[in-house]
Amino acid sequence: MKQIEHTTYITVYEHNNELVPADAELLQRSRSAMRHSHSPYSHYPVGAALLLNDGTIVEGSNQENASFPLGLCAERTALANFAINHHGKTVDAIAVSVGTEAAAPCGMCRQALLEQESRQQNPIRVLLKGGDETVYAIGSIKELLPLPFYSKNLKG
Repeated sequence: MKQIEHTTYITVYEHNNELVPADAELLQRSRSAMRHSHSPYSHYPVGAALLLNDGTIVEGSNQENASFPLGLCAERTALANFAINHHGKTVDAIAVSVGTEAAAPCGMCRQALLEQESRQQNPIRVLLKGGDETVYAIGSIKELLPLPFYSKNLKG
């Protein structure tokens, strides 16, 4: 028998003034994206913002429909916006904001972010913010998804 230890390092910023300006702006844009949320069923607006390698910021928000829970999370709408409109660029970071206690991306979004990270062969930093000033920063989506499922797993 063998055990594997998985450690996730999370940096906790207790005040916005501790953030570098680029991260502060990315978080502000993710909070702004919450305004475009369509969440009449969960009443849980989420905003996401991606920081691209050229400094561009791409936003997304959760979009629900009457066939709940078949909506789209903010992280995946931001990734779709990125994929359609920003060919040849990479994602350096994602900020996710909610109005309550900070929350990490769901499993589906973790997988989608991992796929992007794998395609671009560059880590995606994750910034999480809730309704207070606390920000949680994780160095790579891989840290939030141990034992990930990759396309190589599909090969027999």
